[in-house]
Amino acid sequence: LMAVSASVTQVQAGASMTKVAGLHAELPVYCWQDKDVQPQAVVLCLHGFPLHARTFDKLGTELAERGFIVYAPDMQGLGANSHQ
Repeated sequence: LMAVSASVTQVQAGASMTKVAGLHAELPVYCWQDKDVQPQAVVLCLHGFPLHARTFDKLGTELAERGFIVYAPDMQGLGANSHQ
């Protein structure tokens, strides 16, 4: 098991960013969730090079409106994680 810590920052309407601290670095993870809709499932969106997690803004918003909780991390060296 690995202990992690997280802090949430509101990024825009519908999206928030959590920085999850792990063993070697913080991983920015964006989340879209409509608090007024009963969650049905969780979706994990993973981007490739040279994209970033905010690539999923439209998809994350649309899925959240349909009851999905959507997570998208910024992979190392890209997006909000580009400083590491």
